Amino acid sequence: MVNEEKRATKGQVIREESGVTLSKFTPSKDSPKARYSRTVRWSRKAEGKGRGVARFKTDSEARSFFQKKVNAARSAGLTGMSLPPDALIDTAWALDALEGHEATIRQAVEYFLENKAARVRSITVKDAVEAFIEEKKADEHEGRATHRRDLNYRLGCFAQDQPKKKTLAEYTPKDLERWLRKKTSNAQSRNNYRSALSNLFAWGKLNEYCPSNIVGKVAKAKVKRAGKVQIITPE
Repeated sequence: MVNEEKRATKGQVIREESGVTLSKFTPSKDSPKARYSRTVRWSRKAEGKGRGVARFKTDSEARSFFQKKVNAARSAGLTGMSLPPDALIDTAWALDALEGHEATIRQAVEYFLENKAARVRSITVKDAVEAFIEEKKADEHEGRATHRRDLNYRLGCFAQDQPKKKTLAEYTPKDLERWLRKKTSNAQSRNNYRSALSNLFAWGKLNEYCPSNIVGKVAKAKVKRAGKVQIITPE
């Protein structure tokens, strides 16, 4: 478990995990090691040797090396489990790939499974639009027919431009942004299409046809507002 970072003093450990320590110290000016302010120590029992020591001039270099040693220690700890060599290699790779993303291997796997499941359940854009509009029609309140017709028109345009077999779960924010920019250069019109897409993908998420409403990651177009009309009167 990673200890909370503390205000480092001379020779004080500032991080420790999986038997690897990162220390900060202030050597005397006369010391031949005066250029180094960080030390990383780790176990080398597996090699039949004592603790390894590496010294660094900068904090960033030390932290990078510290993380690599932590990942190596974690991987070595897995060898006691009945995992095949390929699994150990994949685990070490995953730990390196996730470094800096504040995510665990389990979280990455859960995210993958959630998205994969959504793709299996998903439906094509054409089918989604038809089902969505039918629901809107069935739940329609008085005076909302205009809104439904607007959705039907805008989403119909979207469905018409898409590959026939592409499902809701396969779309990315970039896909939608490219289509919106291609569809119209008018900022307000683009935002209206974006709003219709948001309705569709929110419905898709509710019905588990896509893992999330990705339209939230598509930026709105900036609409230029007309300035105030100034009325000039004679003095």
